[in-house]
Amino acid sequence: MKPRMDLAHHRFQIAPQNITSHMKQIINSITLALVVYSLLRPRLFAQTPEEMTAVQTAELAARKAFAEKAYPAFLTQMIAANAVQPDHPRLVYKLGTL
Repeated sequence: MKPRMDLAHHRFQIAPQNITSHMKQIINSITLALVVYSLLRPRLFAQTPEEMTAVQTAELAARKAFAEKAYPAFLTQMIAANAVQPDHPRLVYKLGTL
């Protein structure tokens, strides 16, 4: 026979009418945090023009090396582009081609 569990001590510490207001405050805080993050994200992780130029230059050189079947040079240029713009899907895909 299983012992009965007394659930009397598992009650809320907050009065029921305050639970909804407390949940609304939590939801409003989370919503505000998400809005602020979504507005600041492009500025926090944006690339400088110099970084964009470096990626484009390295990727162009990598494309040229791949067309000439100079695979070590292609890999070197793709690693350089990936260092400037890490984990970009296009660069990761091209790194995986060899």
